[in-house]
Amino acid sequence: TGAGMTDLVAEFNSSEETRVLIPEESPGVSSSDNELPVTEVELVDLSSDEHQSMLVEIQDAEFVFGGEFEPETDYDLIDPSVDIDDAATFTTHNFTDELDYIGDAIPEGLLDLTALVIDFYGTPELTTRSGDDFEVVVSSETVTNEIPDEFAVEQNYPNPFNPTTQIRYEIAEETHVRVEVFNSLGQHVANLVDANRSPGVYEVTFDGSNLTSGTYIFRIEAGDYVQSRQMMLVK
Repeated sequence: TGAGMTDLVAEFNSSEETRVLIPEESPGVSSSDNELPVTEVELVDLSSDEHQSMLVEIQDAEFVFGGEFEPETDYDLIDPSVDIDDAATFTTHNFTDELDYIGDAIPEGLLDLTALVIDFYGTPELTTRSGDDFEVVVSSETVTNEIPDEFAVEQNYPNPFNPTTQIRYEIAEETHVRVEVFNSLGQHVANLVDANRSPGVYEVTFDGSNLTSGTYIFRIEAGDYVQSRQMMLVK
């Protein structure tokens, strides 16, 4: 079914009596690179009849238990719409050879999850093949009424930090702002800001609770202004 999904290139995988549609594109690829539609839903509304084979986004989701991702395993997942007793199932069944996050730590705290809905005997389950689909919610933002003369970003404070630090940046004119964090290998860790901003001075908090000690780079793009700085997480 999956009426909400169009232009899908995929393969079928069978497990017992269940047929699963596996996208050849990672669900977590941004909409500009992956034209598959993503539907925002709450877990309380998740339905096999309505959402089977669709890509969905679950905001402020949270895994109930920690540890590491293992193959052929089910995990309890909640969001603000359900409690532990009604937790949804996130599964690594059927996809073991495709998953790039097996052995990685299960994210702690809130995250925005992009996932594929599969049907297991009438019950919806969630899965994804890429660690890029786990977007950990790691930031909050404040703003002052100051109007700066130019674009700028300050060194994070404190630095080194454990586990939180503040990044202050100045926007001279209204523009789209993107603030991202990368690890020392250049791998994307988090999006802190991805929105239009009016002129002002902003401060965003980065929380590295779910990350290992090491050097990280935050990068800001605001119109033609681009700047990167290093920061050190020490636990």
